[in-house]
Amino acid sequence: MLALLPLLVLLLTVLVGIGRFGPKQAPAGRRTALFLAAAAWGTWLALSSEALSALNQLTPAGLMAAWLLAAALLGLPASRRAVVSGARVAWAEINALRTWDAFEKLLLGGLILEALLLLAVAWAAPPNTNDAMQYHLARVMHWLQNGSLAHYPAAVERQLWQPPWAELVILNLLGLGGSDRWANLVQWGAFLGTWLGASGLAALMGAGRKGQLLVAWTCATLPMGILQATGSQNDLVTSFWLMGVLLLTVKAHQGSTQVAEGKFAGLRLTEWAGLSAMVALGLLTKGTFAVFVLPVLAWLLVSALQAIHKSPTGGWRRLTMAVMIGAGLVLLINGPHWMRNIQTYRNPFGPVEAQAALSNQPVGAAALYTNLLRNTARQIALPWPLYNSALKRAVQELHALAGMGVTEQNFTHAPDGQEFSVRFSEKNEELAGNPLHFGVVSAALLAGIFSKRRNPAQLALGLTLTVGYLAFSLLFRWQPWGNRLLLPLFVAGATLLGVWLERWKVPMQWVAAGILLAGALPALLVNTARPVLAWQRPPQEPFSVFTANRGYLQFINAPEYYNPWISLSVELKERAPQCREVGFWVSNGEPEYALWMLLSPTGRERRLEFVDLTNPVGVEVAGVDYPLGEFYPCAVLSSRFDYNESIPGYSLVATHSGSSLYLRNDK
Repeated sequence: MLALLPLLVLLLTVLVGIGRFGPKQAPAGRRTALFLAAAAWGTWLALSSEALSALNQLTPAGLMAAWLLAAALLGLPASRRAVVSGARVAWAEINALRTWDAFEKLLLGGLILEALLLLAVAWAAPPNTNDAMQYHLARVMHWLQNGSLAHYPAAVERQLWQPPWAELVILNLLGLGGSDRWANLVQWGAFLGTWLGASGLAALMGAGRKGQLLVAWTCATLPMGILQATGSQNDLVTSFWLMGVLLLTVKAHQGSTQVAEGKFAGLRLTEWAGLSAMVALGLLTKGTFAVFVLPVLAWLLVSALQAIHKSPTGGWRRLTMAVMIGAGLVLLINGPHWMRNIQTYRNPFGPVEAQAALSNQPVGAAALYTNLLRNTARQIALPWPLYNSALKRAVQELHALAGMGVTEQNFTHAPDGQEFSVRFSEKNEELAGNPLHFGVVSAALLAGIFSKRRNPAQLALGLTLTVGYLAFSLLFRWQPWGNRLLLPLFVAGATLLGVWLERWKVPMQWVAAGILLAGALPALLVNTARPVLAWQRPPQEPFSVFTANRGYLQFINAPEYYNPWISLSVELKERAPQCREVGFWVSNGEPEYALWMLLSPTGRERRLEFVDLTNPVGVEVAGVDYPLGEFYPCAVLSSRFDYNESIPGYSLVATHSGSSLYLRNDK
């Protein structure tokens, strides 16, 4: 249960943050304190992981030492007093629940039930999303095995250059807990955090308690959010950091016209530092975060300039200090990862070819036009085939009017031969749209624009999210699985809908909450990879995450590897039980993490390394050395159908459905 140590430190850090804000602070202030505490915790996690990596001590013992040190720092007298104060504030909030009306209690009860159900699913299910199997969890296992974050020969290069913060959290939990049951809790915790962030944002915009609960409810019923909350991707973690930046940006917006001692644009120095840390951690989580956060930072800059105009004395000096703090933290937190990429690819953001494959060529009006049409069409698909067919034809005709094809190669990132389609998916975490939320959030934004009681912060938020959506379509190629990448915008957009719903009469609020729940139930109960209910259609055998074998669930998105890989792993253990160094040659889209679970589930049972059978075994692969030194495996497992040659010094001992097992001749 050592995995509870980082979580205990997080809890204590949150209580310290709340305690220092004091019981007289508004709830939005306490939720801001929660995000600031999370930023401090996340910064410690990133920097301590890098420090341990530099010492080659990224091991269970090293991780335990880092978190015991953090706990000791929180045990200092000043921190202990803040913890006690924060606990009293939290207890007072719990006692205040008795004064809530029936509708408010029902919303809160629904949120708690959903959180518990998703927690149970996340704990019961192994990581089995395609990206999790191919690189999110696979990179974690390499790090644990190597004791460092150094680059290594990889079958999937995304394991090396993609931002790693969400996986660093998994590394710390899995390394201490010794089980991948902890892996899915990162996204689950981030999802709950977005509920708090969205409700806090609503509070800053003037929403009352009921409005804040409706905002949280709106966020909690996002189909894509629910689907990802029990897996090991990183879009919800990205959403969490974006919500934290938005909270402080709105606070700066509202404080920009006020002059207060010890504050600049309504924010204390510690809040500027916390905001900078959230930006840095968001950048260390996912590349798309930069596109979503830039409009928010532009809004923040406008607020800072307004503050300087209101109080010019020392304003430019404070703005310069804020920028320097931000730049310093971004470099401190992201610098080590960028340096590894520079050493391998001569580019801080990874191989130029990979960046080009994901970005529009060229960036311009044509890219914006086609991607805006296709992204929107996929979001608003409905469970009506005739409607979807008509929507697809409309997109095709609009492309034809512009003299374009609907699948322009320079603006599309999809498997060869895959055509554009409008598909409704409510149960798949890679494809699901958010049609209900897309429609009603757009309606809420329009209602805010034309309302007689315009709220400047709401309008600025709506404009910021719109710019983020346009920028995403302008810069990134359309992808069939791109709906999930837009999740941070929907999480933030839930605020607009919830604030709008508060103005409705109570019966209509009940109806709206019920409709949102009905739209969320398929994602909640029949997730294709981790279903609560065994409700699958023939010929698929019905299964539930609570009754199915974890090994079966592990391969649910790659069933073609289930029998051959299990069979060959058993063959290896029987024929060469003393073999502790195993090479594997798999392709880019194969579930590498499953091999780790079969052969080295903690990264310590065996040494697993990627080998390229077209090159001599034991040397570097693709110009990257093995961090643990030379590698001469006693066994090699290959799933490459295109490789039928013998390996010098090895014998083919077993094959199964295109996968092969070789043993070194001296074994």
